[in-house]
Amino acid sequence: MMLNYSFKLNNNQVATIKKFYYKQLKLSPNKTVAFVIDESLAKITVYNNGTLLVQGKNTLSIVAFIKKILQMKTVSDNSETKEVSHSLVKQVPTLKTKSNARTNSFLPLYNKKTYYLPSIGSDEVGTGDVFGPVIVCCVYLTAKNIVFLQKLGTIAESKKISDEKIMQLAPLIMKEVIYSVKIMMPLEYNQTIKQCNLNKIKALMHNEAIKQTVLKASPNVPVILDQFCFPKNYFNYLQDQKAQNEIYTKIIFETKADSSYFSVAVASVIARYLFLTQIAKLSKQINSKLQLGAGKLVDLQIDLIVKQHGLEILPQIAKCNFKNIVRKME
Repeated sequence: MMLNYSFKLNNNQVATIKKFYYKQLKLSPNKTVAFVIDESLAKITVYNNGTLLVQGKNTLSIVAFIKKILQMKTVSDNSETKEVSHSLVKQVPTLKTKSNARTNSFLPLYNKKTYYLPSIGSDEVGTGDVFGPVIVCCVYLTAKNIVFLQKLGTIAESKKISDEKIMQLAPLIMKEVIYSVKIMMPLEYNQTIKQCNLNKIKALMHNEAIKQTVLKASPNVPVILDQFCFPKNYFNYLQDQKAQNEIYTKIIFETKADSSYFSVAVASVIARYLFLTQIAKLSKQINSKLQLGAGKLVDLQIDLIVKQHGLEILPQIAKCNFKNIVRKME
């Protein structure tokens, strides 16, 4: 049965729809039409006056999904609509194989008032440190989790909390929330960085962590990534994966997301905790507390480490593409 459904959008909502479906946009000879989107079982038409029209066999599912994207209320007194919302997971999959993955991305849909939005947040640490691993953490925060974490006191992104506080808070947080972690130790990093750049490494790690977390989360939970490159580049980094069969595409990309979304802030805290834990282990390996960052103190420590352990120790504890290490190994 073919169904038609239409509703009005404001300019911001039109822009959001255009951004989300940008790989499927088509022009229309009809001068009253802004753009057309072809879905597998439905056609979406957006008119210049802001009217959005959905036509096809899958109309109600598409409408429900679009309203979720736009944070619009769905019709609550219609049993058919309720059933459609329940079946969205099957009808609108969020995992795409690498052969047909679309480089879709959400616009930042939430403002400061929704900082405590139940969501999945992903962040990384260790990319600016000579010593230690690169760690990605992806966290799923439910409303119940958020209430509990608020009782713990102030939790901000890891850059705004002392390492001592992180070491206290993170174990408590990790007992309560669902999270996935990817750790790339220096030895693996030094092999991988020869074949690709740091942003690709981060994209690969985030994709895996996000996929694992989404499988444990409720349907249609927003996924937020602390943006480190353009969304188009992010998905391009994932296209040539040989060992990967799936690319997660429904992502909100936002710079400094750890300041805008609680889930990303919590992810950064857990990632920092795990990074500090690994730094402590590597420090024991050389019987000296490793310096963080990439400044002059790190240069001095590299000299001392080489004198005591030789150059061969560096790939085990440090990222050897950093200038601090490159200068020493020349």
